[in-house]
Amino acid sequence: MGNAVDHEELALEEWLLVVARRWRIIALMIVVSICLVGIRMAMVPPTFEARARLLVLPPDQAVNDVETLELYRNLVPTYKELLASRRVMDAVLRDLGLSWSSDEYRRRVRIRAYEESQVLDVFVRDSSPSEAARIANRAAEIMTGIAAEVMRENRLVLLDSAVPPEEPVSPRPALELSLAVLLGLLVGTSIGLALEVLDRRICDEAAVERRLGLPVLGVIPHIDL
Repeated sequence: MGNAVDHEELALEEWLLVVARRWRIIALMIVVSICLVGIRMAMVPPTFEARARLLVLPPDQAVNDVETLELYRNLVPTYKELLASRRVMDAVLRDLGLSWSSDEYRRRVRIRAYEESQVLDVFVRDSSPSEAARIANRAAEIMTGIAAEVMRENRLVLLDSAVPPEEPVSPRPALELSLAVLLGLLVGTSIGLALEVLDRRICDEAAVERRLGLPVLGVIPHIDL
């Protein structure tokens, strides 16, 4: 390969110099990215998420039998599948008079179970915090009723009612603006590096030594006539 250094190979120190030389482009990309995110947040309505918490009650008597204890532990996944069933979905939509499709229902209503826990959470998303809480509470009531009917025992009970959330889950201004800054920095730096690689001009003796791998024997000074 010889002593010549390919113009596309830039050392880390040179990258930092590129960032310093192309800071205007980087700053412009950051501003553009922030503006685009700001426009998106202004156009997209906020989404709120309310949570109602259900509890699977233990057996009435102390459990000493290993098989009975294992069966009780498996009740939570069973209840989760039941609450996510089409029967429950149809009952919730019909009772609340919602015109959601099945896909929209599954996007807005989520059932979550936790390992080593007898708790089930019902999450509901809506553009209105009070409506999200209302739907979550009514959905939880319907779910406990259907669970009692199907399982033939009142073992699923409401532990905590949903309350209107104060903060939206989407958009999140702090997070999205931080990502916008990082994206603008990445795009701006990439453009700056690309321009630097494509720029074949030699502006000083350091560029001669760096690109040609040859020592500079002398420099002709600039003289204003």
